[in-house]
Amino acid sequence: MLRGGGIDVENKIFIAKNVHIIQENHLEEDSKDTSIGTTRTGNGPCYRDKYSRTGQRAQDYSILSPYLIDMYPELHFNDKPVIALFEGAQGFSLDVDWGDYPYVTSSHCTTAGALLNGLSHKNIRHVYGVAKAYETYVGTKQFQPPMDIFNRLQEVGEEFGATTGRKRQCNWMNLATLKKACDINGVDRLVINKMDILEKVKEWKLQVGAKENSAFFVFPTQKEFCEYIENYLEDVEIKFSYSPLTV
Repeated sequence: MLRGGGIDVENKIFIAKNVHIIQENHLEEDSKDTSIGTTRTGNGPCYRDKYSRTGQRAQDYSILSPYLIDMYPELHFNDKPVIALFEGAQGFSLDVDWGDYPYVTSSHCTTAGALLNGLSHKNIRHVYGVAKAYETYVGTKQFQPPMDIFNRLQEVGEEFGATTGRKRQCNWMNLATLKKACDINGVDRLVINKMDILEKVKEWKLQVGAKENSAFFVFPTQKEFCEYIENYLEDVEIKFSYSPLTV
């Protein structure tokens, strides 16, 4: 696909040799999920086989051999200075340990997940967090309140799942959840994106606290909305941004 777009990928794209490969049986099994609302791409069954020590890894496939890389010497015995940027998949609330279990993904969506690539915690310089100005979720649990404003958010924000194309449920940002994510991940730089969507729906609202006892805050202007977030997350450097992402 990249080559078709005129991008030279030679000696630029590699696969960690110990990464686990999703099998056809994983896809078949995951396609039957109706309780959690997974993407049905086989991740859950693949992770299960990984931890039961019956999985297949990239190094088991000769067809992948030209693309394989060993992360240990790449990170620790490289002739050139190594500057690495690790991007996590999913969001904090989908972390298998810290998320809203069982409505979670099968992996760790925290900074600790980057360390699993062979990196030492001593090498981490910055942790960048990215959050929307409101919350979204795709899956079977009830997440979106029954109010028209959230349908409006979904429409204006073009909130569809990247893998499945399903509509994302929407809700106001929960600052308590965001602070928990920043604390556990050690976030020191945070980008809050999609501010323009709230501008278009003309609503500046936040919630703070657990689902059963959330307190809602309504702000007359974007400025007051931003100031409240900055005061709540006083130890984090925050940039407010628009879509597409601009910092």
